[in-house]
Amino acid sequence: MMRRQQSAPVLLVIGVHRDELAFGAKVAEGLDPNYFQVLRIEKGISGERPRHDQVKQFDQKHRDLYLQILQYLTPTTRLLIDLHQGLDCSKLRADVFSYNSFIPSNFNNLADVARDFKAEVYWYHLVEDTLLTNLETEEFPYDLVAKTPIPLEVWKYSRVPYIGLEIYTHNNGSGSTQEQQFARHLINRLSSMAFKVADIET
Repeated sequence: MMRRQQSAPVLLVIGVHRDELAFGAKVAEGLDPNYFQVLRIEKGISGERPRHDQVKQFDQKHRDLYLQILQYLTPTTRLLIDLHQGLDCSKLRADVFSYNSFIPSNFNNLADVARDFKAEVYWYHLVEDTLLTNLETEEFPYDLVAKTPIPLEVWKYSRVPYIGLEIYTHNNGSGSTQEQQFARHLINRLSSMAFKVADIET
């Protein structure tokens, strides 16, 4: 079951992995509802690696879940942010995943946020395949690339730009106030970057 709030320019998805929902909910509490529509997935999939005999079923559930998210995009949706939580006991950091080229050209905006929190942020260009021969055909040279099991319909071919954001917290659960604030600041900055580019192109 999914629950969403009122329509807004940014669709923020929380709880794709059910053990990350508590963190996502806390982050969402501090965002402006005029700009962020929260899609709360009440019964997400496990964040644990499936057993060998469960891989096929798990992959299908994962695909089906993400394709359902597309149904929640409205004519006013301008950005899709998919929030996740990782674990890193050594430092606060974030990984940003997207196919859209506006992020590397504005990466200093994200680096500024990380610097304010004494954290680190990395951007990964999403690709269909990480084989070197395929990467050489990409239009732009990127230092960091990543392959994702998320359907192409979501991160590459959707009319709405997709951004995956993973915040690495010290512990599992809802996270600390600082970790939640770090996530909010990055979400706000990513949104403003996307809106600025969209306004220029229209």
